[in-house]
Amino acid sequence: MYPTNRLILLLCCLLMCSTAGAQTVGTLLDSARFYKKGNAAKTITFAERAYTLAKEQQQTKEIGEGAFLAGVASYLRGNRDDALRWYMEADKQYEHIHDTLGMVHVYNELCILYLKIKKIPQAYSAINKAIELSRAINDLDQLATGCNNKGLIFMDTKVYDSATHYFTIAYTCYRSIRNSQGMAYSLDYLSSVSAATDEPEKALSYLKESIALLAAFGDKFGEAMSINNVGELLLQQHKPTEAIPYFKEANAKSKAIKFNYLEDNTCVMLADCYQQLGDYKTAFEYTQQHLALHDQMNNENLQKTVEELSAKYETGKKEQQNKLLTEQNERQSLQLSRTRIITAALLAISALIITLLYLFYNRNKLKQEARLQEELLAYEKARATAIVDAEENERQRLARELHDGIGQMLAATRRKIQTLVPTDAQQPDDLKDAIAYVDESIKEVRQLSHDMMPPWLRNKSLVQALEELAQRVKQTTNIEVYTEWVDTNNLQLEKMQVLMLYRSVQEMVGNVLRHSTATTLNIEVVNHDTELTLLVYDNGKGFDKEEVMKNGNGIGLKNIVSRINYVGGHLEIDSHPGQGTTYTIDLPHK
Repeated sequence: MYPTNRLILLLCCLLMCSTAGAQTVGTLLDSARFYKKGNAAKTITFAERAYTLAKEQQQTKEIGEGAFLAGVASYLRGNRDDALRWYMEADKQYEHIHDTLGMVHVYNELCILYLKIKKIPQAYSAINKAIELSRAINDLDQLATGCNNKGLIFMDTKVYDSATHYFTIAYTCYRSIRNSQGMAYSLDYLSSVSAATDEPEKALSYLKESIALLAAFGDKFGEAMSINNVGELLLQQHKPTEAIPYFKEANAKSKAIKFNYLEDNTCVMLADCYQQLGDYKTAFEYTQQHLALHDQMNNENLQKTVEELSAKYETGKKEQQNKLLTEQNERQSLQLSRTRIITAALLAISALIITLLYLFYNRNKLKQEARLQEELLAYEKARATAIVDAEENERQRLARELHDGIGQMLAATRRKIQTLVPTDAQQPDDLKDAIAYVDESIKEVRQLSHDMMPPWLRNKSLVQALEELAQRVKQTTNIEVYTEWVDTNNLQLEKMQVLMLYRSVQEMVGNVLRHSTATTLNIEVVNHDTELTLLVYDNGKGFDKEEVMKNGNGIGLKNIVSRINYVGGHLEIDSHPGQGTTYTIDLPHK
């Protein structure tokens, strides 16, 4: 074909496009508006085509509307970066032609986007502009939308009174113009406030009314979100079983309309429900669906970027080819980097969940082991108590036998010996010695019987029993015994504590008498606020504690330690050869 013919054909094509262009842009925008209620992917397709064609034909208003619809659908698909870019483009076009209503639409949607990404100051600025412009053109529909969005800001910042105020204004405006869709959204928001202020029944009532209005209007996106909100409300009330059907219904509806963001959220919520119910298998399956949706949304963003760059290349802007290719590579690299980060984060979350499950299992196992240990300790304590009781019972029996049996027999023997010699006759020395031996035996038997009887059987407190012990040592030995009792008037101890402490001091005093060659012995009891301290110390020759215990000669010491541990006390022994010995017992008050 000759070059001249090619030029003529190209001019004819351009002329045909310009003739049919206005109708084509309008048709594309109508299609985008139609699918806005139920199919975000198709909305984006038609809106972007309308935007591209309107830009070629320099139709500013249509450029703005195409960008706005693409932004709304991108937000619903979870592509927030694309949504922000489209909103900014729409705002620029509307401002250029002074389209106030178009600007109001953009500012309302910008508020929602900024609120979602937690940029509260920007959201507040956008919504104030939307409300101001709505009042300027007296548009009740957009004024109500602005009040709803401002209520959402207060809701997010937990200023619930102000949130309720703006949601109520919005509901009143929508009802006055019979906008059932707007009324439904206001009811949905009022339910969120009720849930946050611990009014679950009121919140549930608002939501059910909202769902009915949205279903009648045909707003599939809003209906799916409200059903999801019912599930979240029930989950907040710790009712996962009741919440599951709502999340499943919201999941099915969001999947049908390709509302990826909501579908992803329902997967997370369902995983949470089943985890709370202990169904970890199903929870894991929904977690996998959540991860797959994240990957899908990321891949769609990447594919969309590539297609957008290719379309720009095909329109004839070859002078920007290198720049576009560079941007493409940068975006691909950035997107891949984001994908890796998100994947790593999700893997980390999965690992964390597995770790938490393991910790939960391990915690239960440790609890069972601790319970078993407590039972073993209780058994050991009961066993030790039985042994101690048996030992004391045997001591009492032996004490009675010594006192009532052997003691009485020795006394009778002494009287019998005395009757062998007349009272006026001179007693032989051997007989005197025999009587003295018998008297000494009687004394020893009585002393031994006395020592073996527990203090409480003699109606003695710990201090009284120790004082009595000290007096007996003074009377029967050449050792000087000193006692000191500090704040012991109100001292209250259990019988077992008195017994164990008394037996321990008996053992210590016995060690002093048998081994120390001491000339003085001190016994002290100090009653503190939180514990009792008992001290026994002498000025004897002392001993090497480690050596005694090592050679197996410290049975008495081991008995002392065992008794003190039994009543929950602590024993310290400070002794060195040639420096005396100090026993310190610390017993915490119960």
